[in-house]
Amino acid sequence: MTCRHLHRSAEAYRVAPDGAEAPAIVLLCGWAESAPPQLVDVPRWMQREALGGHLWREGDCEKCPCFEAA
Repeated sequence: MTCRHLHRSAEAYRVAPDGAEAPAIVLLCGWAESAPPQLVDVPRWMQREALGGHLWREGDCEKCPCFEAA
């Protein structure tokens, strides 16, 4: 299941050995930007991660208090 806060980074690129740039698929959790009032109801470590632009990893959405199905 996908969360509505998960989005693809528009600024992520891979650089090839020859210097060529190509868009990279990097997923970010953006709940801190799309639902800021929820920041007071989560642990402090989660606030720091989200406000710093959390790079999503497999399993991060499981049991997340801010999960909303997309």
